[in-house]
Formats: sequence, structure tokens, C-alpha cells
Amino acid sequence: MRHYGSIEASRGIAALGVVAYHAGSFIAPKYWGVAIPFAWLGQYGVHFFFVLSGFLMMHVHRGDIGRSERLARFVTKRFSRIYPSYWAALACVLCAFALFPTLGSAEQREPVNIARAIFLVGEPSNVLSVAWTLHHEVLFYAIFGLLIFNRMAGATLMALWFGACLIGGQSFAMAPINLLFGAGMAAALLIDRLPDFRLPRAILFLGRASYPIYLVHYPVLGLAAMALRGWPLAVGLPAAIAASISAGIAFHHAYEWARHHIQPTRLMASRFADSAVESDRLVDAPSIKVT
Repeated sequence: MRHYGSIEASRGIAALGVVAYHAGSFIAPKYWGVAIPFAWLGQYGVHFFFVLSGFLMMHVHRGDIGRSERLARFVTKRFSRIYPSYWAALACVLCAFALFPTLGSAEQREPVNIARAIFLVGEPSNVLSVAWTLHHEVLFYAIFGLLIFNRMAGATLMALWFGACLIGGQSFAMAPINLLFGAGMAAALLIDRLPDFRLPRAILFLGRASYPIYLVHYPVLGLAAMALRGWPLAVGLPAAIAASISAGIAFHHAYEWARHHIQPTRLMASRFADSAVESDRLVDAPSIKVT
């Protein structure tokens, strides 16, 4: 199985872009009264993740379409990729809400919003604000899963979904950003192989830690900025960014350690490890393993 450093690195760069976007466009204006020029460009890191997800999904599961016996494996892989580490991050946020009543809003503490946040279904809640993208991701996986279960039914629903997104609407399910999944899928049908490069280990590691960094960076940015708001912008904001990235890396290490050493996490790891590793790796032909 070949490991593509270019994909790993692109994940890391996109995650750093999202951190820069939130820091420069939201945190800096709120705590230092000034927005950072060009920080808004980092929002396209999220767009990149949507396209990449659609691209890799089509590559790895193109041969599974219409083969209902492959659905269980697909669901297992997607669950193991998204939920365990997300639940760990969400648990940290909920514990912080319980320990520090001044943190969070009344809306974030509402049971209905917490339930939506736990299962990533329905309209996105703001309990863990960055998780809005995961609601889109889970919806895409559900429709793609139908494509695996039944080619005709899945293709019909996928076409109707993308058509509805072209029209747009108030619901997240009809948001135009969902079309980026389709753009990635279309690109996958045109591209058979990906370029690969020798890259520094640090960049590759950031790629592996990109999902944990994405999950925890925003609340940590906010907490760090609250603590550093009396410092000059040129010192306080970079320090807050460094703290958020460091927290993401620490979360990645802690989760990986727990996944392999603590029961019942270790038992779950033994069942899902192959799927989780595969979902971060790419092979030549005929398929590419999923993001």
C-alpha cells in the first residue's frame, strides 16, 4: 500500500489555513479590534476538504457502487474516521461547559442542540462550532452509502440532491457548498493517478493531525485570546495560534495513545484500526483510500 505524502501535506496546509482564517477574521477583531488582511483566504481550506472528500470517496469506493454487501464496511470506515475523535473533542467542550458556567451560551447548552451535536444529524448546532462541516460530511456519506447499496436509487438521490443545492435553500442540506463534494467526485472520474513528492516529516505529521487540529483549534484560540488580550497583537495572536495548533497536536497524540492502550478503546481500535489507517492512505490503481 502506497502512502501519498502530497495528500497528507495538503490536509495539513488546509487545516493551517482554517486556523489562520479563524484567528485573523474572528479572534483578532474580537479581542484586539483589528482584522488581519488576507486571513479570509484560509476559509478555502474548508472548501478544499469538501472537494478532497468527494474526490477520494469516489476513488476508493467506485468499485463498491451497486454492491450492497460492501455497505457495512463502508459504514464502519466512515464511522471510525469521523465519530470517535469528534466525540472526544465534544466531551472536552461539554465538560468545560459543566465546570465553567460562564463559558458558552444558553443555546449551546440546550439538550436538543447537544443531541444534534452528538449524532451530527439535522441542522448544525454550535456546541462545537467547527462541527458544522461534519453535518455536511455525514449527509454526503449517507447518500453515497445509498449509492453503494443500490446504484440506481443512489444515483437518483445524488442527482436530485445536487440539483437542489444548485437552487439553494435555507437548510444546510441544500447549501451550495455541498456541490463541492460533486466537484470532487467528478474530478475523480477524470484523474487516475495523483502526483507524489518527498516532503518534510513535519508537514506530513501536520497532515495526520489535521482532523484533531481542526476539531479543537477554535475553542482553544478563544481561550488563549481571552488570556492574552492585554498583550500586543503582534505577540498575542501568534501565541494564541501556536497554542491552538499545539492543543490539536496534543489531542492527536492523546487520542492515538488512548485508542491503543485503554480498554474498551483498545478493543475498538483492534476492530477499526485497519479501516482508520486505510482511510488515510492512497494506493495506485484501481482505488485510492479515503480521506
